[in-house]
Amino acid sequence: MSADQPSLAALTEELVRLRMLVATLEQQARESARSERRLLARDAVTRALAESSSLEHAAPRILRAICETLGWEVGALWVVEQHVNLLRCVEVWNSPPAKFGAFETATRAQTFPRGAGMPGRVWATSQPAWIPDVTRDENFPRAAMAIEAGLRSSLGFPIAAGNEVVGVMEFFSREIREPDRELLEMLAALGSQIGQFIERKHAEEVLDRFFTLSLDMLAIAGFDGRFDRLNPAWQRVLGYTVEELTASPFLDFVHPDDRAATQAEMQKLITGGDTISFENRYRARDGSYRWMLWTATPFARDELIYAAARDITDRKLAEERIRRLKEAAEAANRAKSDFLAHMSHEMRTPLTAIIGTSELLDQAGLSAEQQRYVGSLRRASDHLLVLINDLLDLAKVESGSMTLEQVPFSLGEILDKTIEIATVAAREKGVALRCHMAPDVPNRIVGDPNRLRQVLLNLVGNAIKFTHRGEVAIQVRQDCNSADPGALQFAVSDTGVGIPEDKLSFIFESFAQAHASTSREYGGTGLGLAISKNLVELMGGRIWVESAAGSGSTFYFTARFGVALRPCEAAQATVTGHSGQPGFPPAEQQRKILVAEDSHDIRFVIEAYLKNSGHQVEFAANGAIAVEKFRSGRYDLVLMDVQMPVLDGYAATRLMRAWEKERQLPPTPIVALTAYAFESENEKAMAAGCTSYLAKPIRFAALREAVENHVGASCQIHETAAADRLAALVPGYLASRREDLGKLQAALETSDYGLVAEVGHRMSGTGGAYGFGCISEIGDILERAAKQRNAGEIRAQMARLTSFLDQQRA
Repeated sequence: MSADQPSLAALTEELVRLRMLVATLEQQARESARSERRLLARDAVTRALAESSSLEHAAPRILRAICETLGWEVGALWVVEQHVNLLRCVEVWNSPPAKFGAFETATRAQTFPRGAGMPGRVWATSQPAWIPDVTRDENFPRAAMAIEAGLRSSLGFPIAAGNEVVGVMEFFSREIREPDRELLEMLAALGSQIGQFIERKHAEEVLDRFFTLSLDMLAIAGFDGRFDRLNPAWQRVLGYTVEELTASPFLDFVHPDDRAATQAEMQKLITGGDTISFENRYRARDGSYRWMLWTATPFARDELIYAAARDITDRKLAEERIRRLKEAAEAANRAKSDFLAHMSHEMRTPLTAIIGTSELLDQAGLSAEQQRYVGSLRRASDHLLVLINDLLDLAKVESGSMTLEQVPFSLGEILDKTIEIATVAAREKGVALRCHMAPDVPNRIVGDPNRLRQVLLNLVGNAIKFTHRGEVAIQVRQDCNSADPGALQFAVSDTGVGIPEDKLSFIFESFAQAHASTSREYGGTGLGLAISKNLVELMGGRIWVESAAGSGSTFYFTARFGVALRPCEAAQATVTGHSGQPGFPPAEQQRKILVAEDSHDIRFVIEAYLKNSGHQVEFAANGAIAVEKFRSGRYDLVLMDVQMPVLDGYAATRLMRAWEKERQLPPTPIVALTAYAFESENEKAMAAGCTSYLAKPIRFAALREAVENHVGASCQIHETAAADRLAALVPGYLASRREDLGKLQAALETSDYGLVAEVGHRMSGTGGAYGFGCISEIGDILERAAKQRNAGEIRAQMARLTSFLDQQRA
């Protein structure tokens, strides 16, 4: 052997190296083939998921892809049924199918609880599992069928959605295979991918179900003004198919009157804004329009708008019905207010004369029998006035037209006046009156003194009414629930009959009384407490009662007032009778007063009231005469009736104010005399230039207070010496009515129905003041007949008046 030839040992070593290289290459080839198969399996599963609408649709392709690429003969999909807490087989794939038919049948029929068999253990551990030989596994219930089919190895991996196992895939081979960690990791990754697919499809299914079943109308629209997708609710509401609605720009379906607003809202969405509570109308297939309430938000990247609309047509129709009903109710309320205002004038004007003359007669030195008659007349008229005032107050409160004054006043004086007014009734029943105001309560406060006094008189009057012995007490103190010094608490307590507990909850309601017999036994309308409750609430407070049957009652109420600084008191001249007549103000305090009033009765009452006041009083029968007198003479006060012929009080006041302004004169106090009890009428008087107003019927105290407030001088009104004037006036009044008969006859002959209405109106407003209700009734009918141009009715009432006057003469 030459030195150049390799030795046998070298050849042997090279051969071993080559064999090892071949083995390595073969191993690498096998690893490469396995990796390629696993990649193929992964890609096949991914493709199956991408091309399927559900796991059930993708399952056969996934099982086949894994079996064919990874060399397994049988694959099965198990799904967790949550309601029974079991795994159930939903899909099996095998090759060839005929050889494994019995095993497939058994698998499809099998269920597993958590931990049982291959599927159960994967479910329990949430981890992949590998059984090299199922025939020797103690936890494999299908071992007998697997032996018959020749199946040995098995692997399984979980399908997890989030942190929850929702399914298991298992595979079988006829070979005994040892566990492959890398294969299990790859299959576990596939299980997570399948789980994500399930989650996504479930979310899509939920959204699609929501989109499909929603009662609201859901839409996806493009920035181009067309619908891209609509849910079935659109067809249900509008009647068009989804295809019809998406075929044209949606603006074609919008009501023409709403298109501009819709385009503006669309532009707002395109520029990034959101839509909240936008309303428009869409045309339905039957030609009607349905109201839509929209919310929408844009998705600029895709140039899409996601929107939801709700059909609010029924709500709109209901709102329209409510609006019409509200307008009808308001119209009815206005009619009621107008009626009450009219009745206020018609009732309060003659009531002024009735109350005034009864008060004058009471001072006229009548016989005892006559005094009883007058007393009965005064009580009846006072009761009627209270009833009228209560009804009108309640009407004002209910209509929201009542407002409160904000003027400084003395709380002590209000309490004194309340006690003074209630004293007569208390003495008649032998009931003591007591009043206490805590030291820290401010005396000068700002609010509405008249309304406060009204509440106190209501409560005190009720307390006296229901108390047969003992006392009625008023107490005023700071409201302990407020730090405001103007927040006060009032209490009116009595030792009377009390109120049963079951009646306390409704005694503040209108027309409510504790017992059905209360009105018969004690009188009253049941309006006082309802009005008091509303007045207290207007004063920023509340009212309540503590009581028990037989143990008396205590009514509490709170109210808020401003606190006023006490003004410097001007020295007042002492009324000593410098004119030689006791009670007259001194000459420097005597004032000139102009009374503009067309009613003879009212003029008589005012003249009687002011006759002995020490002031000079002049009268004007209409607004035109009043203006003429005002311009020709200087007056310190004008009492102006707002309803007069020729020129009413509003126009007359405006002319007076214009005359003063032209001459740069200070404004003369003008007090409106009105029988209307509504704030709007009072505001009308103030707007015309009146300084304040005085409601009819005019009472002594009210007239005196008005005169003193506006002329700055005392007004000592004497109520005597008027009875003779009243008695002397009755014959003249009846004689004037006989003259009216001639006027009526002449008016009929010339068809002058305006004159008939004027005469009738005058009779209607004055007859009752003299005790002749029949004349008032005749006048009212004449006035209405004149407006209707009913000559027959006018003649009938003329005959009736003639007969009545003849009876009076007899």
